[in-house]
Amino acid sequence: MCFFFQEKVEEKPEETLPTKPKNLKVVAIQSDSVTLTWETPESTGNCQLKGYIVVMREADKNKFKKVGQTDGNTRLLNVTKVKAGKEYYFRVYSENEVGISEEAAELDSVVKILEQKADEPEVIADDVTPEQAPKSEQVTNNIVAQ
Repeated sequence: MCFFFQEKVEEKPEETLPTKPKNLKVVAIQSDSVTLTWETPESTGNCQLKGYIVVMREADKNKFKKVGQTDGNTRLLNVTKVKAGKEYYFRVYSENEVGISEEAAELDSVVKILEQKADEPEVIADDVTPEQAPKSEQVTNNIVAQ
């Protein structure tokens, strides 16, 4: 007598590219830096996020350049070496094991770096919710634009 057992095998969902991050915002502007924050993408592509890639371009230039990268748990980046008086556009891409999101989160408008005197406070966005603010254990990545 022979018995056949059929084992039910669960198929793992296909891994795909992640979607773009959500709600990219500027949370602080100083004369020499811009701090950005964003939320996780709608889809991670059925696998763990490796991280996020931040690019920027000067408003009078055509080419974006990479200015920073974070791990998959960090959704805050302080971009340094921006120039006072200049205007910049920023984008953030999601990355997983499959690759980089096809689309990027983009700010709705250009970011203007104001000239500031040493005794003037930084400009802070007042529409950041407590959930979007960095947690105390998160470390801000200071990335120098190359």
